[in-house]
Amino acid sequence: MLASLSRSVLTALILALLGSSGRAAENPRLELLDDRLEPVSALTAGDSLVVTVDGLEAARGYELTLLDGNGTIHGFVRAATDAKGRLGPELIWYHSGITGTDPAGDGVPGPGFRDREEAERHLLATSWELELRRVATRAGVSASGQLVAGWDLPVRRAESPRFSVTDFQGRLRSSFEVGREAVYLEADGIAPGMPLEVWIVADRSSWKSGDLLENVTDVRRTFSATTGRIGPIWSAGQQRVGRYDVVVRPAPARRLENRLRDVDIVLYGLDAGLVIRPALTSLASAQRHVALSGRVLSEYPFFEHRSIFLRGGVIAAAVDPSDLRQSGSPDATVFRWAAIHVVEDKNPIEWLADPTLNDVTEVVEIRPVKFGTLEVNSGPVWSNPEPAPAGPNGYDVVIDLGARPLGGPPQFDGQYTAGIDILDGAIVAGLRVLDDPSQPGPFPVGRARYDFPDAADLAYGAFADRNVDIRAVVAYPGETAGEDVPMSPGKERFPLVVILHGNHAICNVGSGCSSNCAPSNRIPNHEGYDYLLDLWASHGFIAVSADGFDVTCKNNRYLERGAVILEHLKRWDKWNQPFFIDGTFNGRFRARVEMRNIALIGHSRGGEGAVAAQIINQNVDLGWDIRCVVAIAPTDQNTSNPPGGGPRSFVLGDTPFFNMMGSSDGDVTNMQGARLFDRAAPGGQKADKSQVFIYGANHNSWNTIWIDPSWNFGGDDGVGIDRISDEKQQLAAKVYITAWLKAWCMGEQDLLAIHQNRLHVPELDGVRSYWSYEATDHLDVDDFQNGPADPSTNSLGGVVTVAPPPEDFLESSFRPGAYDGSFYHDTLGLILGWRQATFYETEVPVAQQDVSAFSHLALRVAIIHDVDKNPVLGAGRLEVNLEDGAGRRQSVELGSEAFDPIPYPYPHPGTSWKTMLSSVRVPLRSFRQDGSDLDLTQIRKIVIRLPKTGLFAIDDIQFTR
Repeated sequence: MLASLSRSVLTALILALLGSSGRAAENPRLELLDDRLEPVSALTAGDSLVVTVDGLEAARGYELTLLDGNGTIHGFVRAATDAKGRLGPELIWYHSGITGTDPAGDGVPGPGFRDREEAERHLLATSWELELRRVATRAGVSASGQLVAGWDLPVRRAESPRFSVTDFQGRLRSSFEVGREAVYLEADGIAPGMPLEVWIVADRSSWKSGDLLENVTDVRRTFSATTGRIGPIWSAGQQRVGRYDVVVRPAPARRLENRLRDVDIVLYGLDAGLVIRPALTSLASAQRHVALSGRVLSEYPFFEHRSIFLRGGVIAAAVDPSDLRQSGSPDATVFRWAAIHVVEDKNPIEWLADPTLNDVTEVVEIRPVKFGTLEVNSGPVWSNPEPAPAGPNGYDVVIDLGARPLGGPPQFDGQYTAGIDILDGAIVAGLRVLDDPSQPGPFPVGRARYDFPDAADLAYGAFADRNVDIRAVVAYPGETAGEDVPMSPGKERFPLVVILHGNHAICNVGSGCSSNCAPSNRIPNHEGYDYLLDLWASHGFIAVSADGFDVTCKNNRYLERGAVILEHLKRWDKWNQPFFIDGTFNGRFRARVEMRNIALIGHSRGGEGAVAAQIINQNVDLGWDIRCVVAIAPTDQNTSNPPGGGPRSFVLGDTPFFNMMGSSDGDVTNMQGARLFDRAAPGGQKADKSQVFIYGANHNSWNTIWIDPSWNFGGDDGVGIDRISDEKQQLAAKVYITAWLKAWCMGEQDLLAIHQNRLHVPELDGVRSYWSYEATDHLDVDDFQNGPADPSTNSLGGVVTVAPPPEDFLESSFRPGAYDGSFYHDTLGLILGWRQATFYETEVPVAQQDVSAFSHLALRVAIIHDVDKNPVLGAGRLEVNLEDGAGRRQSVELGSEAFDPIPYPYPHPGTSWKTMLSSVRVPLRSFRQDGSDLDLTQIRKIVIRLPKTGLFAIDDIQFTR
């Protein structure tokens, strides 16, 4: 901690006098960070002041103020702590004031120094202190509270060599108007004749050795430098709007090294080293409605703009100059502070009627605007979103830009001013906060059951099963909670969900498979999903778990399982009829079931049965409106001819399908459900489909009866490492299945973000779920399905080039037994293995180059176990970039925190490795972030850079939503 003894003692005395000594939650610990966000003991003159503070109250607002010895304010931040009581990292003072006397080059004076030497003398000769105060009020921007702590701020002289961005006259600059003048560097402490290499790269919030360097100027610039002006490093004609960092490399090698080295000098870290801003326009005509909300990432691009969040998750905000370019350019020299509000959503008419900003969060964040720019440091703006019912339509983030009297506190008008302030929602809400789907919904849960012995002769299937029991337990939205209570009041109709269990013992005595088992000894397999039924009923579903007693413990019977489900639908259709004489429920469900809104779910053989039910329904035109199908650890074993024709291996056509599997499944060990997923929605039959492969999940724990030892035949079939608990596995089912049901049966499409791995569920921390997701709306660049196998051409007819030639380069089956025997799919794909850095390029023909209507680049990837090419067990990485018609490109790293993990195969005893393809979905805006100028209307090439060694499987390269 950097506080001097005298200041620590003084602060303690002040707090005692203020009566705050009882706040045991506060034990503030300050840490200074350098440009690479590494801890340092002092601020280096010329660096930006970045700090974190630990030991504070959670989800509480605090202010950090930087003052000199005369009490003049030089830096100020207001923000809320996270759930652990941590503040930051927060950027308080850009470049420690060394930003020039005309930081924007537009003749408007700034508060900076003429040059580095003048600034350093002043900084070293002045005393500096940081004050930490607790914010007194929840809303507003003006009320500061009690002093919590104070620290003396050590400042040290800059070490040589040092660099600053300047104009031709050598004036320090923060920004340049695009195309107006060249950019130069000012060097201090450079040995005469030292060779230098200068890179201008997309801005990163932090840098570490080994990070990719991609020069946006397309020119390798080298200099033989001396102290003084260097350049131009970027001519006016080559510039493009955006936010950049400058990397200076002393003594560059002859061969291009495009990774950051320890000796490289970066301008800067958390803030940009160089901003190229748009040409100034009239503020009155600039309606700045841009994306602001999202989450902070630990790797490039360091911020993911998104609009969907769960309660309790952190919401952050950031300004991307790529967006501001599209909506007009502010006179950035006017603004010095940004007050960041989260407010209930308003449409343009409502904003005109009432522009008042009423913040709903823990505190209104205030962050400095970098001199000469509109750069605002990204960071949390709502640390613990728990919205009240008053905000059902969502929220907007508004950045209220304020003037800064030199040496005084920030000033704001507290209103949204169109054309000046920045708004992330206009016609639609900027963000929405959703409930965790695993949490109970608003309805009390009623419970019921029905039992019709020997009630049906199955109409479908080769076995002609007769006298089949139709038995089920039911959960429904009730007037109150309890058995056989009335339905929820009103006339609302509720969607119907039917779930069917799989193969398991049906009798608690003997062999376990006696069909003549006395009712008192029957194993209630269908009651093992009560935890799901109750949850779904609370959310407004009528949830039915069917007992497959008469089709269980018997071979095959997949069509028959589908027929059992359809028999239950018949009865629910009757109970819903207004004039049907209902002797079972006495009209309780009359006109309350939405029979045009049905979901089918099955576990194990029941999963294949649920798929069969929909295939029968469509093949023979039964007319049931089945909105989606879910399979849990399903089989894929049918050998009977489906009625109405069609392949014996079920192909689910235009119905949204979700498949859930566990890597430790000790029953369906060969992951047959992956084949159902791969075949679903083929060709012209389009539907969204989702699949999750959960490391450590087994087969039986989805059903609580199957793991209950009191039923004798219960047990744990889990096989393999890293087993997760039964509770975690069932929680995953609650989250993932409920999200799917609500998306397709209740129109809550925002919840699909969970299936696309874009919405974090904190309760599932530690559960490794690997997703495949394919949206209806997509363009296949290469799905590798068209024969004959030719890896040199993609599905669009574009040329595929790999250089240098890899060791393995072939289109192969990923079916069981193919290639190395570790795959379980029903698809073809690319095997790519290499032992030296390699490029894989797939060209997009001119007719398909406009991908601006899509939101993501997606591909399915898997690492293949290989002790030589993939020697390290763990997630793998690939580097991918898009290239447009003008040769502009931008790279991201697949497998990073930002863009989905690429898992190593699961080691499974007895079956060696399980290699399962997983989707990586990259938002297209990530390729345009920070002003890359990539033209999405003419993407001509997808380029994958492969590291030194690797063996990967790739499938379904596509642009999608």
